[in-house]
Amino acid sequence: MLIANELLSRNKDSNSAKFILRTAGIVTLFAELTTREIHIPDNNNHVETLMGIVGQRIKKNRQSWVDKNLDITVNTIWQIIS
Repeated sequence: MLIANELLSRNKDSNSAKFILRTAGIVTLFAELTTREIHIPDNNNHVETLMGIVGQRIKKNRQSWVDKNLDITVNTIWQIIS
């Protein structure tokens, strides 16, 4: 929220700030995953590739990144690669 407020102080019409405020409570961040004891490597091309595949499937099926099904999909992929 701090980042969104900073962006709004610079530009009251900031789309980035509006996005952050709109989705802050429903988007799972990597930092949040670490609180669930799921370790995300700093740089892992394998993970980035899998996330790209997930993104394409979600986009193809016109789903949202915040759907519970996405959380299940990402956790399943993570269990496979870890």
